Amino acid sequence: DLLKYFNSGAAETARALKGFVTEFKSVFSDADTEILLVSPVHISRSVLKHPIFKELYGENAVRESERFAQYISQTAKETGAYFLDAAEYASASDMDGVHMDAEDHEKLAKAVASEIKLILFRE
Repeated sequence: DLLKYFNSGAAETARALKGFVTEFKSVFSDADTEILLVSPVHISRSVLKHPIFKELYGENAVRESERFAQYISQTAKETGAYFLDAAEYASASDMDGVHMDAEDHEKLAKAVASEIKLILFRE
């Protein structure tokens, strides 16, 4: 979403997600289905030193990535979806500043699994 050539940001992504959630709920309105929106981890400043990604992303992507949780959590509230901020549990690796390493994937997977259990077993 934050690649330079998309020229998009957190607000645009949240609007698109709102459309997806709204469409899903209209198609599956009779289903007992819950939706969990997960905002991504932040892009770290190490992306600016990566030989390839520094050209694909930039300073704006680093800043904008920190705004995803704000916008996506608002979309979750507006649509009745659940929300999880991945950046509270995991980080982009210093290798490229965008992708998570195995350890952070595991941390995020555990957080998502825990949230799904809470959603499924709420009274």
